[in-house]
Amino acid sequence: MRNSCYKKKPEPESLMERCVLCGHLTDTPRAEDIRGREFYIDGVGQLCRDCYLELFLETRRAVF
Repeated sequence: MRNSCYKKKPEPESLMERCVLCGHLTDTPRAEDIRGREFYIDGVGQLCRDCYLELFLETRRAVF
């Protein structure tokens, strides 16, 4: 029987962020500071490239 004090090695998937809109795994490590992240929106969270571009383009169309 394994001792419960040993931590299970994290799965590679759990080391990366998921898009807060669609749930897809992003290329952004969870440990990366948010100031250096691509496709991160304050107050919303981490987005994948597709969701970020879709939101950004929709916002720009609504303004113009």
